[in-house]
Amino acid sequence: MKVALSRAEEESSRVGETVDPWTAVFYTPGEFTGIRTVVYNELALLLIRTRRPSDTPSPRSKALKRRCRQASPTVPARSVLFDQTTLATGSFRLDQLPAAIDAAVHALRMAEAVRSARAVDRLVRLTEAAGPFLSQSGVKDICYEVRRLAESVSSTSAATRSLMADLKLG
Repeated sequence: MKVALSRAEEESSRVGETVDPWTAVFYTPGEFTGIRTVVYNELALLLIRTRRPSDTPSPRSKALKRRCRQASPTVPARSVLFDQTTLATGSFRLDQLPAAIDAAVHALRMAEAVRSARAVDRLVRLTEAAGPFLSQSGVKDICYEVRRLAESVSSTSAATRSLMADLKLG
């Protein structure tokens, strides 16, 4: 996987100035870091589900935190929102509660402005990772806000509504 991600990053760096406008967002500074973090985060989830936590790689939260801090006008707000959601989800999975709460709160603030059904779907999955920490009031508040937000977005997917019900969020 590391080799494939390295090759992809190298190929992305060769693009140069000849990018079609509709693909330009994929080549903004730090975009590949976000994509790589999503890959590691999903791999961590798979390994956690197969009960091999000692094999679980870090979701590269340091690299993603750097990217989130480097957000600029060239990085769409939606991308930063997805990064914050990924960072929060990975932090919950790694039992890094303060970092998870900070990123989740930041993502929720952004989600109010961005209003994306896809973002809401990711936030609902974040609440799944937050499940073991529901006894913490901050986590409970985050889950409540995600539910409220999901209910206000009319295009929330059936899968997300089902997950909300499974997690007792809806």
